[in-house]
Formats: sequence, C-alpha cells, structure tokens
Amino acid sequence: MNRLPATRPRVTCAFARGFSLVELMVALLIGSLLLLGMVNVFSGNRAAQRTQAQLAEIQNNGRIGMNWLKYDLRMAGNSGRTYSRSPILMTTVPALQPAIIGNCFTTATQAFDWALAILPNTNGEASPMVFGVDDASLAAGDATFAGCINPGEIQAGTDILSVHYASPNVVPDDALVNGLIYLNSGLGGAVLFRCNADGLACKANLTDARNDTSGSTNHRIVSRAYFVRSWSNVQGDGVPALVRVSLQGDGTVTQEVLISGVSSMQVSYGMDTDNDGVADRYMTAADMPPLNSVQGIGSAWIKIKTVRLAMLFQSTTADVARGGGVQAFDLGGVNVELPREYAGKIFSTTVAVRNPSARAIR
Repeated sequence: MNRLPATRPRVTCAFARGFSLVELMVALLIGSLLLLGMVNVFSGNRAAQRTQAQLAEIQNNGRIGMNWLKYDLRMAGNSGRTYSRSPILMTTVPALQPAIIGNCFTTATQAFDWALAILPNTNGEASPMVFGVDDASLAAGDATFAGCINPGEIQAGTDILSVHYASPNVVPDDALVNGLIYLNSGLGGAVLFRCNADGLACKANLTDARNDTSGSTNHRIVSRAYFVRSWSNVQGDGVPALVRVSLQGDGTVTQEVLISGVSSMQVSYGMDTDNDGVADRYMTAADMPPLNSVQGIGSAWIKIKTVRLAMLFQSTTADVARGGGVQAFDLGGVNVELPREYAGKIFSTTVAVRNPSARAIR
C-alpha cells in the first residue's frame, strides 16, 4: 500500500517580513538629517578655508607693502656722505646736467621738478624729501603729479606719498654708466650729474663748485611716488592696487603695480612746529601749504619728522557667502567702506624720517 508523503506545515519567520511604510519614512528622515549635517559641516569647512585664505593673503600683502613704504621713508633725505648742513648742487658742466623726461611737476605750477626734488629749488629754499597730495587737492585740480600719474586712475579718497633719497649702495668710478643720473657725495657737499661717458671718463669730466671733493662716493638717485590705483591688471577689474612711480636711471619715469588688494592709503605728517626736533602736530597734505608756494617749500614740508601711514588691505577675490552690504573701516579718522564680500584689514605705522630734509644753499 502506497503512502502519500506527509505535507510539512508552512512556517513563516518574523524576521523575513519587509519594512513597513512608517519604518521606511523614519529611516529616510534619519538619513536625510545625517546627510544635511554632513553637508553643513562640509560647507562650513569650505567657508572657513576661504576666509583663512583671504586673511592669509591680506596678512602677507600687508606685511610686504608696509615694509616697502617704511624702508623708503626711513631712507628719505639720505645723501650719502654729505652732512645735513652741506650743500647739494647741480654740476657746472652743462653737458652733464640731468634732464628728466616726463616731469611729474608742470613748469607752470611748480618751482622745481619732482624727479629732482633732492636739489634746492629755483627760489633758493631747500626741497622736501617727503611730501604728498591729499585727495581733496586732486579733486580741486592739483597738477603736482600731472606728468606721471593720471588722476582718473587714483582710487577715490586716497592719498599720494612721495619720497626722495640717494641709494646707500656705492657705485665705483669705473662702473659709472653713460646716460645714468648719479649723486657724487662727500664731506664737502654733493653734486648731481648725468654721465656722458662710461666709467672713469665720466668722472674725469665732472666739475663743480665744491671746495672739497676728497673721499666722495657715487650713488644712484631714488625718487618715488606711491598711490592707490582703482584697478590692478585690467582697467575696470574692480581690484585696487598699490602702484609705485619711479625715476629711472636714464631720466624716464615708470609705473609698476606692487600689490593688488590695497583699497585705501591715508597719510599724515608729523610736523615740528616749535623747532625742538620732535613732531608735535599731525597734518594731512590738504592742511599743509601748497608745494609750489615759498611757505610750503621753505618752512612747512621740510619740518616733517614722522610720517603716519594707515592702509586698508582687502582680499583680491569676493566671497558671496560673507553676505551683502558694506563694512566700514576707520583709517586715521577717514571712513572707508568696503563691500562685505571682501575681507579687509587695516595696517598702520608711524615712521621716523631719520635723515634731514633741509639742505644749506651755497
């Protein structure tokens, strides 16, 4: 007799059931919250990295820019081996007298050339080694730097700072170059000349009115002006920059961008008004007598003892995550606004002008 196989009962395991709709929705919610948290953490880290990169850029640019300006200000008025009360003259040889191409001063408004400010002016007063122009003067049509700085390029509300000195590096007589401008400096005074031959032949042609030329050395002339331009690489790019205008050895004037991201420069001058050798009053260029006046040249600008600089450095790239609107900065009493998407930081310093700015006239 054949037996039918016994049928096994169907067993249903509880763990074999699928997730319910409620369980799936809860799991999806938890996963979304975790993902959102991760996105927020990542976004925050990216924002912090961008901010840190901007601040690092500003810190580096600020350090370099301030060091350039401080060095030039400390050197302002240096005339090599010539004492402060010794004269600085022009050579008596017409062929060796320097001719500056593209003067920053216009003959109609100025008594002396910017590029030759190390010399006494034609009125007989000593020329200042440090001077500048305030934005208010530029707006009024001041032509002080008309030959080498286009007023339309200057960042609104900023100043111009100009310095002049003889380089501390000595140029040997046999290394003099035809066509370049030098200051021959000694204990008996100094003379400014331009070589019309190379090496010793240039020095052999040099004659002047000094009583004592022994021990004199040759130095290159440094004449510079700093200003903030409203653009860096391409006009209209919106990134302001610190620009330096320099007198070259052959008498030409060149312009170069030093650092991008300089939004404003404000300059004030510490004046010794009571002749005790110490700055007792700070004034802007707008508060000073005009450079083309006898009072400005002979009694005001040559009394500068210190220069106070305040510069606003900004990041060269915008970060929209920083928000809109503007942020305000106080630069020595001058309010400067910067779009909030750019990081900004103020750098300020006071520099003593260590070299005398006035020279006796012989």
